[in-house]
Amino acid sequence: QELVTARTTELMATNQRLEREVVERKQTEETLQLTRFTVDHVADAVYWIDPQARIVDVNDAACALLGYSREELKGLDLSAIDVEFSLARWPEIWKHLKDMSRHTLESQHRTKDGRLIPVEIIANYIEFGGRELDCAVVRDITERKRNEEMLRLTRFTIERVADAIYERILGIRGAFA
Repeated sequence: QELVTARTTELMATNQRLEREVVERKQTEETLQLTRFTVDHVADAVYWIDPQARIVDVNDAACALLGYSREELKGLDLSAIDVEFSLARWPEIWKHLKDMSRHTLESQHRTKDGRLIPVEIIANYIEFGGRELDCAVVRDITERKRNEEMLRLTRFTIERVADAIYERILGIRGAFA
């Protein structure tokens, strides 16, 4: 009888521990699913790139930005999409990224249909599950570039108008001198 009671108590404790583990595992799975769902639905493109400059995975925004399916992008090297990327310089770039952990740059990405899109890239060096990756967050900066060009043209125009007014004023003063 005592042996049965002891064994029952032991089994109940084991059962409670297993129930807690199941709850914790479900919570972990839900967190993982939420994280993947969030990354897939953010506005910016996200690329996971391996040390050989190959795309390992992407989010939905990367697919939408470039017009490729996830399967088409996986396995491509960066030179297939980044027109300014140099595979010859990749080892040096990778080392720099590892040393700095994060690097921001601008480049141009080529879509599946050949269009060029100006982008800002925030490259993030990560180690996960024994793997080294560049988790690159990429933003389409077409609108920003358009606004910068408009601002440059506006400044240029204002400077030319100001110069013309100044010359006109000097011309008028010279006429009365």
